[in-house]
Amino acid sequence: MPTLQHIAKEGRTFVVGVNHCIRGSDVPAEIPGRDDLYGGDEDWLARGNTAIVGPEGELLAGPLVGQLGIVTAELDVGRTRQLRRQFDPVGHYARPDIFQLHVSAGEA
Repeated sequence: MPTLQHIAKEGRTFVVGVNHCIRGSDVPAEIPGRDDLYGGDEDWLARGNTAIVGPEGELLAGPLVGQLGIVTAELDVGRTRQLRRQFDPVGHYARPDIFQLHVSAGEA
Protein backbone atom coordinates (compact mmCIF):
# COMPACT_ATOMS: atom_id res chain seq x y z
CA MET A 1 0.00 0.00 0.00
CA PRO A 2 2.75 2.55 0.78
CA THR A 3 4.13 2.20 -2.76
CA LEU A 4 0.75 3.01 -4.32
CA GLN A 5 0.37 5.99 -1.99
CA HIS A 6 3.85 7.24 -2.85
CA ILE A 7 3.20 7.01 -6.60
CA ALA A 8 -0.16 8.78 -6.27
CA LYS A 9 1.21 11.59 -4.12
CA GLU A 10 4.35 12.10 -6.18
CA GLY A 11 2.48 12.28 -9.49
CA ARG A 12 -0.65 13.93 -8.06
CA THR A 13 -2.74 11.34 -9.80
CA PHE A 14 -5.17 8.54 -9.01
CA VAL A 15 -3.62 5.07 -8.76
CA VAL A 16 -5.50 1.82 -9.20
CA GLY A 17 -3.46 -1.08 -7.84
CA VAL A 18 -4.85 -4.37 -9.11
CA ASN A 19 -3.36 -7.56 -7.69
CA HIS A 20 -4.40 -11.14 -8.16
CA CYS A 21 -6.05 -13.18 -5.45
CA ILE A 22 -5.42 -16.91 -5.76
CA ARG A 23 -5.73 -20.01 -3.54
CA GLY A 24 -4.21 -23.45 -3.79
CA SER A 25 -7.50 -24.74 -5.21
CA ASP A 26 -7.01 -22.40 -8.19
CA VAL A 27 -3.80 -24.17 -9.23
CA PRO A 28 -4.44 -27.15 -11.54
CA ALA A 29 -3.74 -30.51 -9.87
CA GLU A 30 -1.59 -31.62 -12.83
CA ILE A 31 1.08 -29.00 -12.07
CA PRO A 32 4.19 -30.97 -11.00
CA GLY A 33 5.03 -30.46 -7.32
CA ARG A 34 1.84 -28.51 -6.63
CA ASP A 35 1.14 -30.27 -3.33
CA ASP A 36 4.71 -29.69 -2.11
CA LEU A 37 4.56 -25.96 -2.79
CA TYR A 38 1.19 -25.07 -1.30
CA GLY A 39 -0.46 -25.89 1.98
CA GLY A 40 -3.68 -27.23 0.52
CA ASP A 41 -6.68 -25.96 -1.38
CA GLU A 42 -7.48 -23.16 1.10
CA ASP A 43 -3.88 -21.89 1.31
CA TRP A 44 -3.52 -18.34 -0.09
CA LEU A 45 -0.86 -18.05 -2.76
CA ALA A 46 -1.55 -14.34 -3.21
CA ARG A 47 -3.96 -12.37 -1.01
CA GLY A 48 -4.74 -9.57 -3.43
CA ASN A 49 -4.38 -6.16 -1.79
CA THR A 50 -6.25 -4.33 -4.55
CA ALA A 51 -6.84 -0.65 -3.82
CA ILE A 52 -7.61 2.77 -5.26
CA VAL A 53 -5.54 5.70 -3.98
CA GLY A 54 -6.23 9.43 -4.43
CA PRO A 55 -3.80 12.09 -5.63
CA GLU A 56 -2.83 13.11 -2.11
CA GLY A 57 -2.05 9.51 -1.10
CA GLU A 58 -5.39 8.92 0.60
CA LEU A 59 -7.00 5.49 0.40
CA LEU A 60 -10.27 5.76 -1.56
CA ALA A 61 -11.21 2.07 -1.78
CA GLY A 62 -9.80 -1.17 -0.45
CA PRO A 63 -7.50 -2.69 0.23
CA LEU A 64 -9.28 -5.89 -0.66
CA VAL A 65 -7.22 -8.58 1.07
CA GLY A 66 -7.86 -12.33 1.20
CA GLN A 67 -11.20 -12.19 -0.56
CA LEU A 68 -12.53 -12.03 -4.07
CA GLY A 69 -14.35 -8.87 -5.03
CA ILE A 70 -14.36 -5.54 -6.80
CA VAL A 71 -13.29 -2.18 -5.40
CA THR A 72 -14.84 1.00 -6.76
CA ALA A 73 -14.51 4.69 -6.08
CA GLU A 74 -15.94 7.87 -7.52
CA LEU A 75 -13.09 10.01 -8.87
CA ASP A 76 -13.00 13.77 -9.31
CA VAL A 77 -10.51 14.09 -12.17
CA GLY A 78 -10.53 17.88 -11.87
CA ARG A 79 -8.80 17.52 -8.52
CA THR A 80 -5.62 16.35 -10.23
CA ARG A 81 -5.31 19.60 -12.22
CA GLN A 82 -5.63 21.66 -9.06
CA LEU A 83 -3.12 19.55 -7.14
CA ARG A 84 -0.56 19.55 -9.96
CA ARG A 85 -0.38 23.32 -9.74
CA GLN A 86 0.67 22.92 -6.11
CA PHE A 87 3.30 20.30 -6.92
CA ASP A 88 4.78 20.03 -10.40
CA PRO A 89 6.57 16.67 -10.83
CA VAL A 90 7.55 17.29 -14.48
CA GLY A 91 9.13 20.70 -14.08
CA HIS A 92 8.11 24.28 -14.64
CA TYR A 93 7.41 23.69 -18.35
CA ALA A 94 4.08 22.11 -17.37
CA ARG A 95 2.95 25.40 -15.77
CA PRO A 96 0.80 27.28 -18.31
CA ASP A 97 0.34 30.07 -15.80
CA ILE A 98 4.07 30.98 -15.95
CA PHE A 99 5.35 29.51 -19.23
CA GLN A 100 3.98 29.82 -22.74
CA LEU A 101 5.53 28.69 -26.01
CA HIS A 102 4.65 30.54 -29.21
CA VAL A 103 5.93 29.25 -32.55
CA SER A 104 6.11 31.51 -35.58
CA ALA A 105 5.81 29.80 -38.95
CA GLY A 106 7.74 32.63 -40.63
CA GLU A 107 10.79 32.32 -42.87
CA ALA A 108 14.03 30.98 -41.44
